[in-house]
Amino acid sequence: MAAFSLRVPLGTNYRADPDDIMDTKRALNQLGYYAIPAHRGIDDWTDDQMFDGIRRFQQANRLKVDGFMRPGGETERAINAHLNSRSWREQNANIWGGQDPSMQGPFTTTVSVADAAVAVHAAVVAFTPVVVASRGPQSEM
Repeated sequence: MAAFSLRVPLGTNYRADPDDIMDTKRALNQLGYYAIPAHRGIDDWTDDQMFDGIRRFQQANRLKVDGFMRPGGETERAINAHLNSRSWREQNANIWGGQDPSMQGPFTTTVSVADAAVAVHAAVVAFTPVVVASRGPQSEM
């Protein structure tokens, strides 16, 4: 699979490269973090869903959650690691009808909203830490 590579930083307060926007949407879609809008497909305009997908991906991968990516940065590297991970492809083969998504060419797969929701839910459950609160010793008044 071709490497995911940003040309310029991508964030809500940055002038974005149109190709970076489309590549980011495709990568997030393949990873289950962006549902392609049926009424317009993947376009070169930033949208809230894309930045929400970046933040969800960052959170699920224990990265700094800011919706921002830079060329060569930790979020870009993590996206590439997931796109190129054989175990990730095998675990999520059901989204692509049992096929290895890397065999379909770079960024060509569309995922239904239902399948994306299942993949995101599974990722959140897998990476959600369990917190046990303790109130400590109680004193009587």
